[in-house]
Amino acid sequence: MADAPARPERRNAFTRFLDTVEWLGNLLPHPVTLFALLALGIILLSGLFGWMGLAVEDPRPAGARGVADDGMTGPLLFFVFILMCAVINLSLGSASAQWAVTAPIFVPMLMLIGYSPEVIQAAYRIGDSTTNIITPMMSYFGLILAWATRYDRKLGVGTLIAMMLPYSIFFILLWSTFFFLWTFGLELPVGPGSPTYYPAAE
Repeated sequence: MADAPARPERRNAFTRFLDTVEWLGNLLPHPVTLFALLALGIILLSGLFGWMGLAVEDPRPAGARGVADDGMTGPLLFFVFILMCAVINLSLGSASAQWAVTAPIFVPMLMLIGYSPEVIQAAYRIGDSTTNIITPMMSYFGLILAWATRYDRKLGVGTLIAMMLPYSIFFILLWSTFFFLWTFGLELPVGPGSPTYYPAAE
């Protein structure tokens, strides 16, 4: 008696999303080539913007310090900051390099509205670490990919990203929740003798 044909597996929306991520990721070039193209793009854009005289302007009124009264100044601001660091980490995998870029901007900015540098760095480390496993810019990504292809020759960049994406989402939600509960819920310091708040500028 012939076996009945197997029914096709039903795939939910998240699985189809991961399939799309895998397909798009496998279209990317080798991580080394991707890094070189990204560096070249940054150099060209920097030169173009400098030639055009473009600059970032401070949106605050003249003479104002901190942010406006209707601005986002509460703890939820850190969730936006964590997400921003996570996104930047996709193109700037080095933790020290990303901190060198973001710290001169966000440490003074968040200190002006009353948060200590220790809390700012704790939030930064969450955003920076949770997307390391899905960015080709991470120094170990190529090594992991080379090791994984020993077991599956067809495995590509997109396959590895799609495989690790659920873990990345889980970690960013878990660590962000822990950060908020620890820092603002239980009001515990992020380190020995580390204050949570900094006297805001008047």
